[in-house]
Amino acid sequence: FSQTNLGEQFPLFDGNISSIMSEEKLYNSIIIDNYIQLTKYKYPDLNSDDILQEAGIEPWELDPGNWFSQEQVDRFQEVIVEKTGNPNIAREAGQYSVAERSGNLIRHAALTLLSPQNLIDIIGKITSRITKASKISSKKISNNKHEIIVEYAPGVAPKKYQCLSTQGYLEAIYFVFNS
Repeated sequence: FSQTNLGEQFPLFDGNISSIMSEEKLYNSIIIDNYIQLTKYKYPDLNSDDILQEAGIEPWELDPGNWFSQEQVDRFQEVIVEKTGNPNIAREAGQYSVAERSGNLIRHAALTLLSPQNLIDIIGKITSRITKASKISSKKISNNKHEIIVEYAPGVAPKKYQCLSTQGYLEAIYFVFNS
């Protein structure tokens, strides 16, 4: 892929790599809210408001119209791992996104589209509502096999936990249909 094409697909890119990493609002609050819902379910003794406060996030900021910067989601990730003691919480949060109790956008899309095939076909449209940092697309290899392609916006360097979260989301697509 070429940087030029990606620059056109990611209009937030202004040529200043450091601004994307620290200031641009690239991640929808749906992502953090999903972690909070998982925490309430799996760690009921933890106070989600305390987690948010320590991460510098106000509860009202979890409205789906709000977006967070890389710095903000990194800080949240550090706090949630520390409070839960779970270094794999990012992947679990991705998987939880389609859990019956989550009510998340991805679960809603999965149930509406009725098959993993249909969901994979429009994965990019769904993920564009929760992140501006990457573009996810799929390429059909055969009737039951797809290649998932994740392209990051110029200047975005994903963290390991973000890759694990994406992996969890993709795994979750099939969980909802095989459970």
